[in-house]
Amino acid sequence: MPVAPFVIGLAFAVVLHGLVGWWLDSGPGVASTVAALFVVAILVARDKPQALSLWLGVMIGMTATLLSIGGGTMWPLVIVIGGVMTGMTILGAWAARRLVSLNRKGGAA
Repeated sequence: MPVAPFVIGLAFAVVLHGLVGWWLDSGPGVASTVAALFVVAILVARDKPQALSLWLGVMIGMTATLLSIGGGTMWPLVIVIGGVMTGMTILGAWAARRLVSLNRKGGAA
C-alpha cells in the first residue's frame, strides 16, 4: 500500500475537521468536503492502489475524529455514509484523471 496517499488522506480528514468541524453536519460542509477531496484525489490518486490508500487514510482519519468528538449511537452508520461519499468522490476523481490521460494518449491505455 502506498504510504504517501494514506498520510495525505489521514491529514485531509483531520485538518478538514479542524477547519470546518464535522463535515456531514451540513449541506455546505458536505459540498466543500467533496469538492476539496476531489481536487486532492485528482492530484494524488494516479492509480488504483494510490486511490485506495488515499481512501483508507481518509476513513481512518474520519473515524478517529468522529470517535474523539463522541460519535453517539449512530457513529457506525455515519462512518458507512461518509465512506461511501468519500469513496465515490475518490473513484470519480481517479476515473476523470484516467479519461484525461487516455484522451491525451489518443485513446490507448
